[in-house]
Amino acid sequence: MSIAIAILTRSSADPRMKARLAPVLPDPDHRRDVALAFLDDLVERAAAQPGVTVKVAVTPPLEGLRMDRPSLLWHQLLLQRGATFGERLHHVLEDLANAGFHQIVMLGADVPDLPPSCLEEAVQALTSDPATVVCGPSGDGSCYLLGLTVHDHRVPDLFSPVRWSTPHMLEDTEAAAVAHGLRVHRVGEWHDVDTPEDLQTLADRLRHAPSTAPHTAAILQSLGLLQGPRALKTRPPSGVEHERTRAPTPPTSCQPSRRRRPASSVSA
Repeated sequence: MSIAIAILTRSSADPRMKARLAPVLPDPDHRRDVALAFLDDLVERAAAQPGVTVKVAVTPPLEGLRMDRPSLLWHQLLLQRGATFGERLHHVLEDLANAGFHQIVMLGADVPDLPPSCLEEAVQALTSDPATVVCGPSGDGSCYLLGLTVHDHRVPDLFSPVRWSTPHMLEDTEAAAVAHGLRVHRVGEWHDVDTPEDLQTLADRLRHAPSTAPHTAAILQSLGLLQGPRALKTRPPSGVEHERTRAPTPPTSCQPSRRRRPASSVSA
């Protein structure tokens, strides 16, 4: 049995890397450093899963990430290919299947403090039932994790019907899986980090539990973003108040999220 966890990320040479965080991180080098810290935490977390091979699926140019993270060996890197997001996801599954992997979990790079229990449950669900598609909801109609078993190197078309960048992404993917005769298993909901508000929520969690994402906590500390509650200075829209002024107790396992915001995806 051959299991791969593929972490999907942008190339660190791509100026769009974490561009939505520009209101609180105007320096693109700082945004790149934060994104790379996210990746470092996830690589370590995924590598701690027994019997799993970790791959990093990166958008072109691959050389940018290779230069910034020389500790990642060439055989760990996989170049994303395809003109659309759905094509890139399909090809990641296809390329890993052709490399000999049967169970494949694709993981977005925006969940640096993802509890290990989420990955454990995803891997267990795939290995115990090869007719299962595993989804990790993000709380906005999208997902941070998607896994399935590939039989005979044939990847089912789960992505053509998906309405990307809408709140229907998760339901469309799950409907496509059912149409292919597959069962759907959802692991716990978790919070991806796309916006300044998301980064603030992450900083609130890491201020209380930095060991859940030590590389990310270190870079946020160096940027002065863990100094105290609401250390990130953002300006909400006129007339809108922040709902929380206290940091939540950091969860230790996948739990439901009450957040709802525009859809993101398993890609960084």
